[in-house]
Amino acid sequence: MAGRKITKREKLRLAEQEAKKKAKEEEEELKRLQALERQRAKEEEERVRQKQLLEEREHNMRKQKLAHSCRLLSICRKKKHKQDVAQRAYNDWRLYVLCEGVPNPSDVIAMNTYMFLWQGETETQHIDQLVPKGVEVLRLLTVLDDLIDNPLDARPSKLANWKEVRHNFRSELQQRINMATFNIIRNFEQTMEQIDLEIFKYMCTCPFMTLCLWTRSALPKPHNYEPESQTVDFPDIGLSLELPIHIVTHNIVVRALRLSYDHLSDTSHTWSPKPLPKYYQYSLFHWNTVEYDLKIKLKEEFEAMNETKKRKHAKPKSLEESSTTLDIKEELEEPAPALISINKRTDDQTKNKRKSIRRKTKGSGLGAALTRNTESLLQIEDIADDDEENNEVVMDVTGEASMTSVTEKTEPVPEKRASQMQRTPSLLLLFREKRIKHSLKKYLRYKVRPQDLNMRQFVVLGGIYYVEVLEQPDQPVMLKNRTILTLIKGEERIRRLHYYEKYTPPPPKEEDDKPLHSADDPEPEPRGKEDGLNRLVLVNIKLPDSVLWFEPPTPVQWSHKKRMWTSRFIYDNRFNEDKQMLTFRVGSLLPIGLSTQRFINLPYQTWELRPDWKGGPNSVFLSITAATIIVEFIIKDNNRVCLNSLQNASSGALQELVGVYFDAHELVRRMRRGGVDVFPDHDAGVYMADSSKSKHHITENHAYQCMALLSTSYNFSWSRWNLLAGPDNIVMQMREFLDRKRLPNYNMLLVTPQRALLVECTEVSQAFNNRGTEGMEYYPDIYWLAQAHSSPITLDKIQKINVNLMQNVYFVLSKTRVLSFS
Repeated sequence: MAGRKITKREKLRLAEQEAKKKAKEEEEELKRLQALERQRAKEEEERVRQKQLLEEREHNMRKQKLAHSCRLLSICRKKKHKQDVAQRAYNDWRLYVLCEGVPNPSDVIAMNTYMFLWQGETETQHIDQLVPKGVEVLRLLTVLDDLIDNPLDARPSKLANWKEVRHNFRSELQQRINMATFNIIRNFEQTMEQIDLEIFKYMCTCPFMTLCLWTRSALPKPHNYEPESQTVDFPDIGLSLELPIHIVTHNIVVRALRLSYDHLSDTSHTWSPKPLPKYYQYSLFHWNTVEYDLKIKLKEEFEAMNETKKRKHAKPKSLEESSTTLDIKEELEEPAPALISINKRTDDQTKNKRKSIRRKTKGSGLGAALTRNTESLLQIEDIADDDEENNEVVMDVTGEASMTSVTEKTEPVPEKRASQMQRTPSLLLLFREKRIKHSLKKYLRYKVRPQDLNMRQFVVLGGIYYVEVLEQPDQPVMLKNRTILTLIKGEERIRRLHYYEKYTPPPPKEEDDKPLHSADDPEPEPRGKEDGLNRLVLVNIKLPDSVLWFEPPTPVQWSHKKRMWTSRFIYDNRFNEDKQMLTFRVGSLLPIGLSTQRFINLPYQTWELRPDWKGGPNSVFLSITAATIIVEFIIKDNNRVCLNSLQNASSGALQELVGVYFDAHELVRRMRRGGVDVFPDHDAGVYMADSSKSKHHITENHAYQCMALLSTSYNFSWSRWNLLAGPDNIVMQMREFLDRKRLPNYNMLLVTPQRALLVECTEVSQAFNNRGTEGMEYYPDIYWLAQAHSSPITLDKIQKINVNLMQNVYFVLSKTRVLSFS
């Protein structure tokens, strides 16, 4: 039976019913979605409210507990400083009572008097009297180095006076060495050893120098005599020379002087690191307070802006068009919407900005804190770089920096994305922190020419070599009546033979243009290059055994005019690894040094800090496995530190330091001079390949102080998660140290600028987990975490720790910086 045919009216009715049903379903779905959105917004609002309450509660705890721990650490530092000042005063009095005939190096007037009397002496112009005098002077300079490295309460003017006195003593000692050399060569037939018919040599070794001389007497030569290049060998200092023909034709004296000390490097303008801005000298409590107050201020600005928009029912303005945002921009040093451009500012612009900020923040504690914070950033940005006038440093939200020309147009950021980014106060704080870090790196880095040596990145080791060609003075002549006559021309002093050869190395050949040569038939040098090289002085230096060499050094020369080490006049540098011999040619006879990378032993592989069970209760053990060597320190409470072990060394250098206790500053200086520099300064990360791994400076410094406070009762160790944790996260292992025979397992410790917590993670976990362990409460730093999780015996040890030991441990930790470079 065929179905009834549906009429047009019925079709319309069914369609109308279907449309009503669909509209009802859509309305119900819309209501459901609106309800879900209201619920989500309510939950989000509740989450934000709970987060704000949590942040406020944590901030209140920081205001109490972190302020207490920072005050405690400050009291310990001041107490140690007071004891050091008293000890130095006692040492000065003891030196005065002993009356040993030498001045007190800290007394500038006494040192100048000593210098005046020394300049009037004529006996020390001869080598036999110079040696004991030089040993005495070097002893005074060593004490002066200690004073300069650790000035304590000395004023800047007194520190400058100490440096001036040190420079004057070094200069006078060098002049005395020159006069002693002149007194030897003025009558070389009597003072020098005759090797053959015409060659004379001299050698003198003492604790601070080795002096070698070579000369040739003027004998008659045949009319067809053709001079040849002269090889001069000084095996006592591991140095040999090959002099070109045009130098040998003169009556000359070759002097090779090796000084065991370096009196030139610390006069370079790149020797000392630039000081950290005031922003990085805050305590952790002060820094957290400033950051929290700034974040609250930003939130209030955003809330006020949103309320204004709601009341006006107007089209939302972008963040950069808002007048309220202008105030925020000035607080944050004017960050761009999505890119932060650090441009140079003139002095007038900088002054206007500072005046504007002072007017805005005058009269409130928060304003003063923000002013100090902002001015420190402005102080960094005032540093202009002449080589980058047409460039600007651009940093995106990820913190990646790149150099772009100001004439190039950067790709605009979509308006929606920029608006979302701008509406987050935390993101603006992130912009600000990234900008400060990038500005700091730019400020700390020294700019030098490619051939000049940056002493923040390189170091000169093994002493200094003076390789000089001197004019042979007129020798005494015995007359027939046995009277000795000496002709004196001008002032009695050594006269250096002027030697300068300009040499331009030929451009390197392309691979396709090089002819084929077998191993038995070496490639011949081009004729022009060979003639040019033959006019240069060939120098061979055997590496000194007093230094640990981890890589072949690079020869450099001291430029007296620029006061810098440079390789401008050094050519054809080669190294023989079997003989440990460095061979190169020079176009000018200037003082020679051997330079190498300063941070060759960074980063560290592992480290461990624990109580020293062999050295008694007031002794702490620190072990560091560097990139090449393993060093162990024992730190005592009497301001002494011992290099307990030095392993994996390529030679026996520095073994005389093992087992001997030194003042901490002196040990650092001795190890650096021996080639073992495991003491990176605050600018070390700027010159390393990956400087982004350096930790938050204020947090790192506070962590070292807390670790030093707990060093007699806790065991801290390296963690593999630390390197990848980011600059604001410090990860290490920690456990209570009661009985070394029954040590508990390590706990994983996470330290951030805001808190310290034990996390549910181990060294063998598949991934790092930053979630705190079950029942973990809030602790602002390591000290308060230890207070809550320590046994009564450990708490008693922490309370009774020796302040001298604590500050000594802190000094070694802050010098080695195991948290940033492991």
